[in-house]
Amino acid sequence: LVSYYNNAVSINDQDIPINYEIKEIKKDLILPLRGGRVALFELKKLQAIVGTIFFVKEGKREPAEYAGLELMIEGKPEQYIVGTGAQFYLENIPPGQYPARLFAKDKNCHFTMTIPDNEEVMLSLGEVICAID
Repeated sequence: LVSYYNNAVSINDQDIPINYEIKEIKKDLILPLRGGRVALFELKKLQAIVGTIFFVKEGKREPAEYAGLELMIEGKPEQYIVGTGAQFYLENIPPGQYPARLFAKDKNCHFTMTIPDNEEVMLSLGEVICAID
């Protein structure tokens, strides 16, 4: 690298595993005479969390299609929409237990969503049940 001039430093994004997101692959560095710099390329691991979710009232199971799903993550409510076939999709939620609420216009229930510690790119929680009191 040349001192006092702009030096382009890059990495090959093809070397990054598919389950990681990289913000930038090129950085410009200007170095002092006989000096050095560290170029940090920030990576973020991606994990999709999928499953189906159902309301249960008096033993009757009903798909929660187009319902709202709210999880309390680090003290902040994060809202999602349940899709067709009661399928939900979440991203990058750390392992743990989260207070959750499933709601539609005439239904509302609370439960705890458990995200297991797992290294899979696509983690399936299977069927999640929310019992209405």
